[in-house]
Amino acid sequence: MWLVMIAIVVSMAWQSRNVMFDERQEALSNTIGMVHTLLNGYAERVDSGELSEEEAKARATEDLDAMRFGADRDNYVFVFDSDAELVYHPRRDAGSDMSDYEDPNGVAVYHDLAALGEEGGGYLPYSSRDANSDALFPKLSYVEHFTPWGWNMAAGVYTNDIQSAFIDKLWQYALVLLVAGGFLTAAFLLVIRNVYRSLGGEPDEAARVVGRIAEGDLTTPTALREGDTHSLMYAIERMRLELSKTIARIRESGEAIEQGTREIASGNNDLSSRTEEQASSLAETASSMEELTATVRQNADNADQANKVSDATTASVAHGQEVISQVVSTMGEIRSSSSKVADIISMIDDIAFQTNLLALNASVEAARAGEQGRGFAVVASEVRNLASRSADAARDIKSLIEGSVGHVNAGAELVDQADSAMGEIREGAQRVSDLMAEISAASQEQSSGIEQVNQAVTQMDQVTQQNAALVQQAASAAGSLETQAGDLYQAVVRFRVASDR
Repeated sequence: MWLVMIAIVVSMAWQSRNVMFDERQEALSNTIGMVHTLLNGYAERVDSGELSEEEAKARATEDLDAMRFGADRDNYVFVFDSDAELVYHPRRDAGSDMSDYEDPNGVAVYHDLAALGEEGGGYLPYSSRDANSDALFPKLSYVEHFTPWGWNMAAGVYTNDIQSAFIDKLWQYALVLLVAGGFLTAAFLLVIRNVYRSLGGEPDEAARVVGRIAEGDLTTPTALREGDTHSLMYAIERMRLELSKTIARIRESGEAIEQGTREIASGNNDLSSRTEEQASSLAETASSMEELTATVRQNADNADQANKVSDATTASVAHGQEVISQVVSTMGEIRSSSSKVADIISMIDDIAFQTNLLALNASVEAARAGEQGRGFAVVASEVRNLASRSADAARDIKSLIEGSVGHVNAGAELVDQADSAMGEIREGAQRVSDLMAEISAASQEQSSGIEQVNQAVTQMDQVTQQNAALVQQAASAAGSLETQAGDLYQAVVRFRVASDR
């Protein structure tokens, strides 16, 4: 602490010295700045023709003689050219060659100042004797170059008072340090006493106790002063006891967690395997459903085509029934015409019979007539023969017509039966057409339903795949949790608690 305070005191004194030094430099720079302004004014008057250069320089040196500064106005400005020949100096003659002038420490004052002026200006520290005491003191000069006339303008101040002020500040700050340090030392001793009481023992002992706890030893009790209930050692002992209980519970919980996570990991692995099997089965089911969908769609198309064929068949049967109805009507007309022909044949047979009777009577009468009626008898015989043949032909035609009428009647009955059968066929074809339409509609609905089922199975397959991935992630997380539980157990098992004895 004392070293820190000494360092602070020295730093403050040194900072005060630097501030004073900076103020001296600023004063020199400002003074030379005023000289520069003064010379610029005379140079402008020379340029304007108001003054000659010699007259301007003479007036400038007169003005420089009045430019004294400092507390006792014992600081002055001096001017020399680039060859270190004095132009103006209040204590030396103008024209003096100062190129070989050196201070007691070997610093070529004017030579170095001229070099600084050529470089744009700067400060030069050196040593100089005081005009009043002839003592050697440190001095600081600042120089700038005035280009129009080739002059170097310089001013200097002694800096020995800065060093004295620095030493005075050191003594002042040292006294303050001594007083403040005494108070701080007393305060530190009081604080140390309170800290020692708050610690409840030596800091090394507290460090050893904390070190044992850090190494995992929670079995060794901490030695406490009698009646100590507020010190750091007491708090450490309470921490040891509570930490021992906590570690014991953590170890028990860690073992239970490790066992539970092991079972969870095993269950997740089994669930993952079953989920993958289910996903595979759903994939096969989805494939089968796609095939079934294609088959049902094909059946629906076939049913639709069959419905169209059934409609065409129903139309053909209706057309056939109409044709058969026309045939039945025609057969009725044929039967009616056959009956009329039979009647006509019967009439012809009757006429032939009457003709035969008439021919027979004519033959009888011709026979009675004798020779005169022979020719008539021949004619009557021929007429009789014709009548007989006509009667035979009429009987044959009648027989044929009766046979035809029988066949026509039989055909008419068959046509009636065919008409009835065609009606039944038409009704059956209509029922088949209706059934095929219903089958086609049902097939379409079945195809749509199976398509929805297929989509549902596909979605179930996707969900199952996602579930399988989630289960796999859960299994991985369970495995990671099992590892972390093992790490937790290994982390707390290093602590020795009372139950380990």
